[in-house]
Amino acid sequence: MRGLREATVGPSTRCGMDHTLVVSEPLRQRNARPGGPRRARSSRVLGDSHDRVPSRGVVSCCSGRWLKEAGPMSRSQVALRDATPEDVRELVGLWADLMRRPVTGTPEDDMTGIVALAAASETDRIVVAEYDGELAGAVYLRIGVLSPINLDPVVQAISPHVHPRFRRRGIGRALMEAAVQHAEERGIGHVAGASLSSSRDAHRFLARMALAPQAVLRVAPTHVVRAKLTGRRPASSVVHRQPLGQVLAQRRSLRRQREVV
Repeated sequence: MRGLREATVGPSTRCGMDHTLVVSEPLRQRNARPGGPRRARSSRVLGDSHDRVPSRGVVSCCSGRWLKEAGPMSRSQVALRDATPEDVRELVGLWADLMRRPVTGTPEDDMTGIVALAAASETDRIVVAEYDGELAGAVYLRIGVLSPINLDPVVQAISPHVHPRFRRRGIGRALMEAAVQHAEERGIGHVAGASLSSSRDAHRFLARMALAPQAVLRVAPTHVVRAKLTGRRPASSVVHRQPLGQVLAQRRSLRRQREVV
């Protein structure tokens, strides 16, 4: 490829493989061409972070993520990694609306167990996104099936959530990229997303990612459903049970009447 040079770097901190990088031609060489300097392209998008960076510093690797070369680069970058126990407090703040109110213990105790189970699982994974070194978003990835009846495998992206301070910076797209890559690495043909029914922004985002609604999951307390079932039952089908003492009294009365006869 004209105007490009190759450089080999050691193992990357992201995927642990050696890469042959293709780096754009330095700006000073382009300006030295016959006919005077040419105006260089001002910027291009850096991976999933949507940050503008000079074209000369962009390098790519086989994992599909962008890396950076020494020199003037972007002001910030999105970094994805697996959750660790040190992320528990931030994850509780991020997913507070989705967590239960524990009868004993604290939400942090629940999240500690969730992170530990995901780390030990072969099908579950919690991916967190960092922006300028701060935890900015997270998604829970799970390999399962579309339903107990439809056994097609699917990667479920559960509650991809971005902190309000870091929205509109490409972090949501980076989390969904992690879900797609998780599916591609395992040859899984479907990706599903789940979010709160009251979150309009989440539904719009998932729709932009081409995820169409397939089912509606409705939840209610067991006793509420029981009350509705009893209240809607036809009058003829309602069985009125008498107290045990009243039943025994009626039996004693029938026995006396038989003795008299």
